[in-house]
Amino acid sequence: MGHEYSNDVKHRAVLRELKLRRTVYRERVAAGKMSPHMAAEEIAIFEQIAEDYAARSLESGERLL
Repeated sequence: MGHEYSNDVKHRAVLRELKLRRTVYRERVAAGKMSPHMAAEEIAIFEQIAEDYAARSLESGERLL
């Protein structure tokens, strides 16, 4: 890999991923390919990851969005 990404960069990437997953999971639930519970659980995990990176960015004084 070789790259060290800042918490701010990782936070923004997780927010983009969350937006994508919300759309995809909504479609999968509607198609019966994913349960609403599983979709909510997965989204909650990524929301927590985003919160973690946001907090780390603030603690380290990095720019946040």
